Formats: sequence, C-alpha cells, structure tokens
Amino acid sequence: MSQNGKFIKGGAVLGASQVVGQVCSLGRNIIIARLISPADFGIAAIFLMVVSFLEMVSNLSLDRLLVQATDGDNERFQQTGHFLQALRGIISAVALVILAKPLATLFSIPETAGAFYIIALIPFINGFCHLDPKRVERDMKFWPGASIEVSSQIILLVLAWPVGKWFGDYRAMLLLLIVKILVMMFGSHIVAKRKYSWANDQDYLQRFFSFGWPLLLNGFLIFAILQGD
Repeated sequence: MSQNGKFIKGGAVLGASQVVGQVCSLGRNIIIARLISPADFGIAAIFLMVVSFLEMVSNLSLDRLLVQATDGDNERFQQTGHFLQALRGIISAVALVILAKPLATLFSIPETAGAFYIIALIPFINGFCHLDPKRVERDMKFWPGASIEVSSQIILLVLAWPVGKWFGDYRAMLLLLIVKILVMMFGSHIVAKRKYSWANDQDYLQRFFSFGWPLLLNGFLIFAILQGD
C-alpha cells in the first residue's frame, strides 16, 4: 500500500475510534448521572480531575518519542520506555497514597480518603501498559491502539447501568475507572508483537527526559486552563 493509502486508512481508523469512544463516554456519563446524586457525581468528577492532573504533570510523552525518533523502533529504546513508564506509575501511585487524606480534606470530602487510596491503582496499572501499540503507529498502524480504546469504552458503557444501579454513588465511577485502565493495560499486552521487558539505558533515558520535559511543563499549563476554575 502506498504512503498516501496508509495515511488515509490510518486516519480513518483513528477518527472512527475517537468518535466511537466519545459517544460511548457520553453515554456512560449520562447513565451514571441518572443513577447517582449530583453530589456523588461531583465527587466522581474530582476523582477524574485528580487522575487527569497526575497524567498531565508526569507525562514525558514516551509514546510520541517512540513514534517520532528515527531509532524509535529499536527494541532497547522501547524497553527503556517501559522502565521509565513503570517508574512513573509507581511514583504517581505512592504520591497519591501519601496525599490521599490531604486531598480529601482539601475538597471537603474527608469520608472519601479511602477512595483516593484506590485511585492510586490507576497510575500504577497504567505504568505497566505495553508500548507496542504506540510503536507500530510509526507505520501508520493505528488499529491496535484504536481497538483497545474502543473495547474499553464499549465495556464501560455496558457496565455503566448495572454498576451504577448496584452502588448508587461515586463508587460506581471509581470502579469503572479501574476497569477501564485494566482493560487498556491487558489489551496493550494482548495486541503487542514484542515481549514486554525493561532496560535501563542511560543514553535513552536522557533522550526521553530531554524530549519530554517541555511537554511536561505544557501539561501544567493545559491542566490550569482546563481545570483552573
């Protein structure tokens, strides 16, 4: 297939997956909003905001460098990315555990401190995702990543009603967030072509940090713009 053909096909797959994902996400939120109180939905929104904050302020864009770098297909390069991603997930999880009670107090919901401990699972699990679905995007192959995203959103949409009905409060959204990251983590390993492993290559680590730190600062600004109010 020609380069233009790959570009068109890849763009179509990526665009379609985003549309399906957004529709499923909207449907899930509508269902949950109808089953829990406005106060509980607000608490769930706080959980989402905290997770989003951790993601933005610790994101070195490892996947972007794997796609853009000329040697991004190098297996040791990817293994170093796995190591750095896992380290990021562990540090974020520990930070959230330490800050659980202060955050619950800050948002005037001290009774949810235990939920913040559970939320720490999200960055921890995310740290062990396989980077192969991102690596193959070098060749305009978006199907592996798109299939994971669509699958996770459809599963959450299907689970939204029974989970929301069962819990009837913010715990429903908490469980759905955990399910989503689990599906995405396991999905990344299922579609991966390479074996998951780590490497601690200092040269590659330095390149990841050099590439990612400006985007890290940008993450702070984006979060402030989107969530500052």
